[in-house]
Amino acid sequence: MDTRAARNKTDEEVLAQIDVMRRAAPCDLPALARGYNWAAQHPEPVLGWVMAQRHIDLATALAVFLRGAPERFNYMPKRDVSAAYVAEARLLDNICLRVNSGFYLPREGACAHDMPRLSCWIAAQAADRVEGASGRWVLDETILSAVMEPEVRAASPVMAPRKRATLSCVPAFLQGCFRRLPLRTAAQGE
Repeated sequence: MDTRAARNKTDEEVLAQIDVMRRAAPCDLPALARGYNWAAQHPEPVLGWVMAQRHIDLATALAVFLRGAPERFNYMPKRDVSAAYVAEARLLDNICLRVNSGFYLPREGACAHDMPRLSCWIAAQAADRVEGASGRWVLDETILSAVMEPEVRAASPVMAPRKRATLSCVPAFLQGCFRRLPLRTAAQGE
């Protein structure tokens, strides 16, 4: 009976925390997410909801990801993560997937909140690449470049500015093909 009461109390705490997040103004969500205590609270249901909101920017997503201490599980196979940490690891999976898919957009003037730690993460990824290995979470460095400081960006071969591909890179005989393709609209049907 004690475990059921404790579970109900925990469920009530989670619902109350989610309610606080839902009632918060969208502009307050990034600060609430960055300040969330992973150790003392319930990160998976609460931060899971917050991190799925469109008002969360890329710099905030990276700060929350790093606050979750992903180093603990990065080189551990999923099946070896203890049951007590599966939800946290799943939340880190979701954040990483959203970062790499471009879900979180860079906010004007925002840079990563924990630049030294993010730089270390990127350096570890680079070392893994050299060794032909990778951890569980590999952040797309081209996406991260939007929030990295210029000197860090210039030091990374992946983040260094690249020449944009243009139609001139396509062989001449294909350029003509692409230019002649008719575009169909929804009104024309399929």
